[in-house]
Amino acid sequence: MFFCDLSMKRTLVLGLLFAFLPAHADSEAGKRKAEVCAACHGADGNSATGEFPVLAGQTARYLYLQLKDFKEGRRKEPSMEPMVEKLSREDMLENTLSSSSRLSRRARAPTTRAA
Repeated sequence: MFFCDLSMKRTLVLGLLFAFLPAHADSEAGKRKAEVCAACHGADGNSATGEFPVLAGQTARYLYLQLKDFKEGRRKEPSMEPMVEKLSREDMLENTLSSSSRLSRRARAPTTRAA
């Protein structure tokens, strides 16, 4: 019961944060901060290899929570640790709001079945 209450409170707080933040976020600053992400995740958020996850099509909330989990040690990936260690909360919010609004998932080519 206690865990459920914390989870609901966290969801509510994050929901309110993202509901009111876009009016205050600096989109240009977010774009500049997200440029380093393109080296692994692709300029459009679609990784060229399967080694790095696709960021395109993800919500700002999802991207923010992933960065936050990397920064706070709940999620481990050696290549991400140096990327997030100096990011502030505001950096992560600007980055994810900017990225989620401009990245779109690449359409896959239709597969054909052998007759």
